[in-house]
Amino acid sequence: MALGFAECLSMKAECATFWAGWGVLATGAVGLVTVLVAVLAWRTSRQAAKIAANQHQDASALKRAQARVVGRLLLHEITALPEKLRYHIDTLEAVYTDTEKSVLRLRDLRSAVSALTEPLLPSAEASAEQIHYLPDWMGADLATMISHSRDINAAARHISAHIHTRSHGGIQGMRATYSYTGRANALPALRGQLEFVASIAPKFVKEFTEEVVRMREQETDF
Repeated sequence: MALGFAECLSMKAECATFWAGWGVLATGAVGLVTVLVAVLAWRTSRQAAKIAANQHQDASALKRAQARVVGRLLLHEITALPEKLRYHIDTLEAVYTDTEKSVLRLRDLRSAVSALTEPLLPSAEASAEQIHYLPDWMGADLATMISHSRDINAAARHISAHIHTRSHGGIQGMRATYSYTGRANALPALRGQLEFVASIAPKFVKEFTEEVVRMREQETDF
């Protein structure tokens, strides 16, 4: 073995040919492995892209289904909003005496504003965390209406908190008198808020209803 190795060290023609052949084979093997790795990486990349695309489609389908549910859940409440606003406006108008607009029947006013301390869109407020399932414009408009409703609630609570009752005894028994200590412009401001929301509500209701119907038609297409 030592003699054979020594001969190879001297790089005879036979040994040079032998090692040159092994070098070519090794280079070819490395190239083949590189190609195989590249092919495997490409296939893995395609599979990952396909999985991601399927996941995106599944997520989009789930969001559309949830949007349909939220839309139908709120549709009745949304369509009733203009009539509800008109009722509250008329109720506030009726709290004035028949003879003078500057004189309020405070007992009636307390009843009227008490009703306005409750949300105008209670189901929508309860579903606020699900609004993002709706189309962007639809969710944004609904959030705006909820914001207006909360402003109206706050204004009504201010008025209600500043209507005070005192009971008086007399020959005819106990009777109550009322006084108001809140801001003088609070009631006109509340009526103005209601009128403004009532002016934008019909367009919102129309677009909301059309979108819910469109989502329903898309569902039946599948």
